[in-house]
Amino acid sequence: GTNIPFLTFVGDHSNSPEPESNSYRSETLNLTASLEVKVPLNDRIDANVEARYLQSSFTNTEKYLGFETAYREMVQRLEIPLSATYSFARFGKNLSAFARAGAGPAFNLKATATPVNTGLDDNNRNLLSGADLDVTASRISVDLFFTAGAGIRYKTPLGYISLEAGSVFGTRNQVIRTGTPESKELAYRYTF
Repeated sequence: GTNIPFLTFVGDHSNSPEPESNSYRSETLNLTASLEVKVPLNDRIDANVEARYLQSSFTNTEKYLGFETAYREMVQRLEIPLSATYSFARFGKNLSAFARAGAGPAFNLKATATPVNTGLDDNNRNLLSGADLDVTASRISVDLFFTAGAGIRYKTPLGYISLEAGSVFGTRNQVIRTGTPESKELAYRYTF
């Protein structure tokens, strides 16, 4: 499947005397792969444990002091939600609708940044880019999250085919404010 990251708070801390602008966008075709084990508790409620691998990408673009920095980050993480599903409607013998709620830990495996800095005025059209930066050391390693969702599933002879949409809400700030070489390179070379 796919996932779309939505950062709920982005703190801008520019030292620019000029008004700044920024824009945030996330990729819509990210990778999500999971395996889930369901244990029926009764006719309508299942207990679930899942291992979910995600690759999520987002881009933040900032303009100030005659430069534009496009910062793209790719995050890889493993989520292990414990949840319960409740089948609230049945349509015939094999089709049902369900709701899900749960929580669990998320482990950030790797975070990679791709910054590009471009001069915007007529005297400075320089493009500054380089190799991707491993920014894993400036991200938390473990988060606790809550999840909620709904979907439909079709019973087959060997299991289920399901379609589900849901949200995952992390509880911690993902950024560790450290003086890693990568964060210094982002600040001093790419002005991000």
